[in-house]
Amino acid sequence: MTGRTTAPGGRPPRRSWNTPGPVLVPLGVVWLGGLVILAVAAQRTDPQVLFFDPAFSGGDPRWYNGAISQLGVLAWSVAVLSAGWSAWFAHHVGRPKAARFLARGAIATSMLLLDDLFLLHGVASSVLAVPKFVAALVV
Repeated sequence: MTGRTTAPGGRPPRRSWNTPGPVLVPLGVVWLGGLVILAVAAQRTDPQVLFFDPAFSGGDPRWYNGAISQLGVLAWSVAVLSAGWSAWFAHHVGRPKAARFLARGAIATSMLLLDDLFLLHGVASSVLAVPKFVAALVV
């Protein structure tokens, strides 16, 4: 029964994972384009520039300074919001254990977000005079 234009009852058919093309193809094109741009930028400069925090680039005006660092902050932000929203939803549908688990995950992920955004592990290593990996474990 392929090619149905309506579902039972005259409703339009629901999207399913059997037909992901209209959603995934444009997303894949955008991601591929972004990766190509970052690869070209990495070939033209020191790749570490992509990882550094833009605030500590020393006034370097290149647009791609800290691009991967900022993508990491964006990913942590999406993870915090997803876990928080899911915790709220689980609470409202009567799943208290799932809500607690997701809320704790949102709190833990928000701590990682703040560490990545404000470089708390770097500040802690200089204040406590310990190696950076020890400060990262503490934070």
